[in-house]
Amino acid sequence: MDNAAETLLRMSAQSYLAQADLYGDVVRTLQITPVVSDEGQALLQEYSHLVVSKTRRRKIDRDFGALTDYVFEQEDWPLGSEWATCIKVLHRYRNDAYHNDKVKTDVLDSAVAIYFYLVAHLLKHRKAVVWLIAAPSPGVLELLGVSELDRGPDPIQSGSSSHYGRLMADRLLRDFVPDHAGIAAALARHMQGRLGGIERDLKEIADFHDFPLRHPEFAIRLTQCTDDEWHSAGPPSDFWTREQDVTPSVFEEWRAAAADLAKIADALEALRTFAMQEEALASFEERAAALSLKVDHQIQQDIDFARGK
Repeated sequence: MDNAAETLLRMSAQSYLAQADLYGDVVRTLQITPVVSDEGQALLQEYSHLVVSKTRRRKIDRDFGALTDYVFEQEDWPLGSEWATCIKVLHRYRNDAYHNDKVKTDVLDSAVAIYFYLVAHLLKHRKAVVWLIAAPSPGVLELLGVSELDRGPDPIQSGSSSHYGRLMADRLLRDFVPDHAGIAAALARHMQGRLGGIERDLKEIADFHDFPLRHPEFAIRLTQCTDDEWHSAGPPSDFWTREQDVTPSVFEEWRAAAADLAKIADALEALRTFAMQEEALASFEERAAALSLKVDHQIQQDIDFARGK
């Protein structure tokens, strides 16, 4: 799914970058023109912000997040920013599983269902510099369950790879992807699985410390301390009184939000609701995982020291 998402995003990005090249040619021509008319000045102002720099092109080429952001910021791209948020979240979890061996089945199972839904829409709305005009391949016909396609009143349009892509996307969304309620339920399971992972990290952090610090709120507060405070001999003086973004009540709100996701009847609204929760959740999740890993390393060091290593 992740490879399919990246391929489709790159196809669309190439189309938009080709347009940006045309704008760049106009801008460069106007910039070296000795006298530019008022109309030319207007074009220069309009097109300048559409030009993509070499630095950004390299970032788009190398970074999945930059690639996603570039496609989704285009004015005529039909999918909203909540789709981009979800795609980047699922890409991150794919990388954790594939590259970092962090396999969380309670998160990944639901992530695959959500990703399938997103990829089908990327296929349906993909952009391209040119479209291939040819007979559909056997694989297309097999997926569509037909022996041939009706050419329709416009044989060029109906015989294009763009048309085949939309037909395949519609077939996937109709028969292979969960319905709206299924997507909302998958998002709910995904969020609940992540909250469960955070709770396990917090428990490990709390259990590592002696009573009375072995308390869930202690772990929540410690997770939000700075790196220097993590390595200090004791907690900061305002440890229990400082204002923090995440509290036990916020964590309970996340749990309630995850449960409410499953009740949303529209998949787009479910994606939008999930995206609204994602930034704060991901930031705390990353901190909790990092501190839990430090605890693991410290436990291993203590074991090695006790063994005389």
